Amino acid sequence: MIRDPSEALGLDLVSSSHRRVATREGVQLMHWSTRLANPIELSVLDDSGFIHFSYVLLGESLAVLNGRKGHGVGRKIDERQVHAASGNIAFGPGQCWRFHQHGVYESVGVMLRHDAFEQLVGDAEPTLRRALSNGLCFETGHRGTELHATAQALAHAMRHRPGDSEASGERHPLWLQAQGLTLVSLLLEARADTGGAGGLDRADQMRLARARTHLLSDLSQPPLILDVARENGLSPAKLKRGFRALYGFSVYGLFQHERMNEARRRLLREDTSVSAVACDLGYSNMSHFSAAFRKQFGVNPGEARRRGR
Repeated sequence: MIRDPSEALGLDLVSSSHRRVATREGVQLMHWSTRLANPIELSVLDDSGFIHFSYVLLGESLAVLNGRKGHGVGRKIDERQVHAASGNIAFGPGQCWRFHQHGVYESVGVMLRHDAFEQLVGDAEPTLRRALSNGLCFETGHRGTELHATAQALAHAMRHRPGDSEASGERHPLWLQAQGLTLVSLLLEARADTGGAGGLDRADQMRLARARTHLLSDLSQPPLILDVARENGLSPAKLKRGFRALYGFSVYGLFQHERMNEARRRLLREDTSVSAVACDLGYSNMSHFSAAFRKQFGVNPGEARRRGR
């Protein structure tokens, strides 16, 4: 979809990393990471002919589908907020898209040419294949713990280029291909669960979205589950089940995940000490903060800052 995002942006860019790796005919892996000084809007014409299976690890983006080139471009067809810790499937040959991004953003994905996808899935995935045959598919919000772990592993490998001095080095092309196809399969499994909604109706999904906003409004102190449920018209049991279904985390698991994401964002963009970030996020014990950060990202906070990741 984007030939070279770092060139396309070209403004207010603090840092950017873009990598694309072809693993077999019709299959490409992509990793995209950026830090923006100011919000930007990126317009893209999808002339790739690929189906995009992506997963957002950090940051958020507003994705707007604006129609086909030469056929009413500018008329908004669909609009989705793409959240961190969620997977997405998009296919729109000839479609024009706009992406609004700001701050830190990182995603990893697999681009499958339509014929390669058909060869891989055969007669499986009939509903998705029907959507693809109509020339347009735009799904967001697919989640799962295994999906998240696979995306993290793939992104970690894609960050490193040949010649890096780190012990992990460059992964074997077969490993990259296998992880990429695993990511695709887990996205397909996530969408099979009634579109990733776990059987929840639209009203409950909206209540859960409000509950998520409530939960993450103050990352220095998690609220009580009972309070979050009551204030958003949910029972505690439905809140817990809903978070598992929609977000792939327990209630406090999501809070902790986003708390560490915020810690990483602050360490990368602010001239603030690690201890100050820990204190702002409710930690009085630096060793507890470092252990939580290392559990999520595999490195200590200070090391993450030095690497600029």
